[in-house]
Amino acid sequence: MIADLRGALGILPADDYGEWIAVGQALYALGDVGFKLWADWSQKSAKHRPDSDFAKWTTFAGQRTGYAAVFSKAQAIGWVNPRRRPDPAAVFGLTHQLTGVPGPATDAENAIVEVSIADLFDNPSPQPKFLIDEIFPAGVLTLLGAHGGAGKTMLALHAAVCLATGRPFFGKGALRSRVVFYSAEDSGASVRYRLSRICRHLGVDPTDLSEWLMILDATKNPYLFSEVAFHRAGPSITLSYQTLAHAAEAHCADVVVIDNASDTFDANENERARVREFVRSLPRLRRNLDASVLLLAHVDKQTAKGTGRNEGYSGSTAWHNSARSRLLLTVNERGLLLEHQKCNLGRLAAPIQLNWNSDGVLEQIQPVSQLEAKAIVFQLIHRLYESGRYITKSKNGPNSAFSTLRTDARFPVTLDRHSFWIMLDAAIESGRVINENYRTEGRKVRSRLRVAPNALNTPEVSLGAISAGGS
Repeated sequence: MIADLRGALGILPADDYGEWIAVGQALYALGDVGFKLWADWSQKSAKHRPDSDFAKWTTFAGQRTGYAAVFSKAQAIGWVNPRRRPDPAAVFGLTHQLTGVPGPATDAENAIVEVSIADLFDNPSPQPKFLIDEIFPAGVLTLLGAHGGAGKTMLALHAAVCLATGRPFFGKGALRSRVVFYSAEDSGASVRYRLSRICRHLGVDPTDLSEWLMILDATKNPYLFSEVAFHRAGPSITLSYQTLAHAAEAHCADVVVIDNASDTFDANENERARVREFVRSLPRLRRNLDASVLLLAHVDKQTAKGTGRNEGYSGSTAWHNSARSRLLLTVNERGLLLEHQKCNLGRLAAPIQLNWNSDGVLEQIQPVSQLEAKAIVFQLIHRLYESGRYITKSKNGPNSAFSTLRTDARFPVTLDRHSFWIMLDAAIESGRVINENYRTEGRKVRSRLRVAPNALNTPEVSLGAISAGGS
């Protein structure tokens, strides 16, 4: 991207004072990099006065503009970005669709089209593509919810680096992709600091990374969607949305990470229509190519306190319904737990247990094997039974085996509900776990689970196994 800006500036004249100021304002959001570009470009003019001219930089604010304006100015006099595929000016066609202003884009993109089904077998549709195996599908929006301060920005930056370099993301394959990270909550300096720790941890060269990952500091003008934009009534996309769309086009981005919903959505989070319009607008940041979007969001108060249903988002259910995949990051006894709570394009992935290392970077706690998981479950059932706490084989209710056992810090975090019940049902059927009746103090008949004595004596179910597997 920096090389492209140098190329665009190379054909722009620097003698006109108005243009000189406009280019400086456009580059201001890039910080020191923007200043260096502007300073080098300014030297092309015979009017250049280093001492007085460069002092002008400190008066800039960079509001209502961005570096994409440099590309627009250069293109107006014939410059062509060598990496740009579609005409970036056409991105503004999105304005017609999202604001309701009449135009050809409205008719073309809102058309209702019959879908052919007779040739399902002869002309099959392609299988869904995932940029990160199972949890991050391509061309749609994935919602990542977490309580403020839990670590979702660090997790999203880690994902951005893995995608930009093609490195595995906590054991899951990642397809190398061009990424734009839109930071509406944290300043560029804060993002750079976190990014440097991740790069050192993963052994990534920032020079190589810069060609695949673009960071945008949008803290001064964060809103992508507003109830009132372009000085007209009704909700619509904003100038910041257009700037992000230009950046995504210029970078040929496959992935756009937006941190976060509360800072970019300037409307009522409980209004379904507004939420749906916002969420659906984000994959359209790339014209003729749906972007893969990771949208970070805060959770509701009940989920944050650990007393709710772990919905993983705050506001209308449209946040959940409009996202094609949804992740929830929560704090637990062992660090952080990343759960996959929704996926319209495939099966849910097993949870990923993470913790912070000494450098403040997230690392994965390796999952236990199926044999170790079974040993841990058997031992937990046995210990509860010996302590006088009983669980049932019912799959519902507060005393169900899964609901009770998963609260123990030693329970295998990667053992999901479905796999757990397959394992336990098989153990009951084989007689290794017994479902027996007993009478309560009130002489009521109840059922409880206990591990058969012969099962406890097998080598696979040992105290050593539970100690190793639950660490």
